[in-house]
Amino acid sequence: MLHYGKHLKGYIDNVNRLIKEISNLEGKDLETIVKQSEGSLYNNAAQAWNHIFYFDAFSPHAQHLPSGNLEKQINKQWGNFENFKTALPDPFITHALYNYNEDRVMSQIHNGGFSNRPEDKVKIIFIPSYLKGDDGILNLSYYDVLIGLDATAFPSYYEPWGYTPLESIAFGVPTVTTDLSGFGLWSCPSGACPVNEKGVAVLHRTDSNYDEVASQLVETIRDLSGKTVTEIENIRKLAMKTSKQALWKYFISYYEQAYNWALKSVNKTDN
Repeated sequence: MLHYGKHLKGYIDNVNRLIKEISNLEGKDLETIVKQSEGSLYNNAAQAWNHIFYFDAFSPHAQHLPSGNLEKQINKQWGNFENFKTALPDPFITHALYNYNEDRVMSQIHNGGFSNRPEDKVKIIFIPSYLKGDDGILNLSYYDVLIGLDATAFPSYYEPWGYTPLESIAFGVPTVTTDLSGFGLWSCPSGACPVNEKGVAVLHRTDSNYDEVASQLVETIRDLSGKTVTEIENIRKLAMKTSKQALWKYFISYYEQAYNWALKSVNKTDN
């Protein structure tokens, strides 16, 4: 009921309130509003659409066998549903995974004791596929998936810059990174920041504090999940505001400086 009575209701209420400021979209269906709006209206409409899509998958009369187009696609690729069920080694992954037994992600999932049982409160879906709109599961591009997320996490061990968390906040999606990424240091020069300051949580990471960072990541996500719709909306606004500081019209000066330094170094070498 948390997602339905609190999150979805909050997004719908916000859309109904904000839509009055966009006269040409009032009365339009939700999908049209998502495609044609921007800013706060877009964020709330996209989240509402995402939650409705999620609830549409529920049924009071769940059937254990697929039907319709899904059944046709399964039969086309695997022959029948039984073959489909045994095609992958466990319930976490959606696609065949190269070097499965040595994959670091799968190793962590197994070591964590996850099993994706119906009664489990936390379930993991690992999609080892480029999201180009033809993966067979989501069938959406990476950016279309990104706008429907509540948050993202990129706890980098090393990243010269890190465009994925920047892309996340550009769409108003709060993100988690570390001070071992260039983006993390840029967004939080002090080395560690909570998510409610800029829409970016930066965790302090070293060579020897893996367990500490993992615990901080859990606490950050848990904290975000407990925020009200209004609090989340404010964090989303902060995220988008932070992303605008990384526009090329601001960053180009740094590239010009680097280019000039490189030229001076070449000239010194030649002389």
